[in-house]
Amino acid sequence: MARFEDRTRHQIALRLLPFLFILYITNFLDRTNLAYAAIGMARDVGFNDRVFGMGAGIFFLSYLALQIPGALLVERWSARRMISATLITWGSLTALTALVRTPMQLYLARFVLGAAEASFFPGVIVLTNDIGIAAMKLLVALARSSWINQWLKARERNV
Repeated sequence: MARFEDRTRHQIALRLLPFLFILYITNFLDRTNLAYAAIGMARDVGFNDRVFGMGAGIFFLSYLALQIPGALLVERWSARRMISATLITWGSLTALTALVRTPMQLYLARFVLGAAEASFFPGVIVLTNDIGIAAMKLLVALARSSWINQWLKARERNV
């Protein structure tokens, strides 16, 4: 019986881990996308560095403040439902950020986007703990590590 469980966990890991890893990389890029958008937005909308800094700070304020309530929601609902809802909301709000024209709209968009993304990390942790994937912890560590950030910066310099 234990062999069947191990094989099932392995099959789930093979299907789930690549998808979750891509989501983590996308999540990382989305959290930092304001820095990339600043180049065009500064020219098109006239925002200065202070507006972009405040927008980034507001994003992380809501992101950090709502991770614990997000984890409680994940526990109350289910990890699959919460991750699905988070991804749909996250994608919609990211697309709506393109409509921003004033600093207040940027602040509101970044706050709501941070709130929407807050339950993603707790949801993935709960999901992977439910199915017993120890390798996911390694992927989380890799996605959060600085070597990926350094690799992206080095690649950006070479482009």
